[in-house]
Amino acid sequence: MIRFALITLFLSVLCCEKEYPEVESTDLIQYTILKGQKDFKPSPLPKMFLGRGDSRFGGAAFFDNSCIYDWGADRDQKDYNKLAGVSLRLAAPKNHSAVMVAWRPLLATNQIEVAPYFNYESGKFLIGQQTLKLNPNQKFSFHISQKGKTWSVVLFNEDTHDLVTASYTYNFISKQQWSIDPWFGGENNELGDYGGTASQDMTLWLGFERK
Repeated sequence: MIRFALITLFLSVLCCEKEYPEVESTDLIQYTILKGQKDFKPSPLPKMFLGRGDSRFGGAAFFDNSCIYDWGADRDQKDYNKLAGVSLRLAAPKNHSAVMVAWRPLLATNQIEVAPYFNYESGKFLIGQQTLKLNPNQKFSFHISQKGKTWSVVLFNEDTHDLVTASYTYNFISKQQWSIDPWFGGENNELGDYGGTASQDMTLWLGFERK
């Protein structure tokens, strides 16, 4: 009986073992934003993609120390900046009907918090319940995938193997998408002098492509 129980436990551990996503080998490009600006550079023209309702994208990135900023009591400190993603409607603004990877600094631990980020058509947003916490210069991979109306985001810390997943079901099937490059904010919609634009020069490295 004990032997049977041990075999059962062993099989259950095997069945429950996490399946880690493929680590991205995408070449990373240096992106920089200057104080007072909204978009990181380079800021190429968006790429358009045609699909069949099953689009897949992948990427990798890391942030250096310059991406950690302190705005004191200004509540815009909590705003998420946008790293990369896809807009699901060709004529929509990049913060409407979009699936993205977002980030913000965590001052208490001197880290970067990265989160799945889903925009509705109206510009409202939903953030994944779980987030990835990264040290400066710590690389992570991410995947954005579509299955009909449902879009999923997977974040993977290549050092610690921490894994974050989230999904959202829209009310339409997107068959045309265009790429979203890094941009800052949030908006300056809280009391205080900060928000909406970069308060200092910042640099990150990113690779993002359709699979």
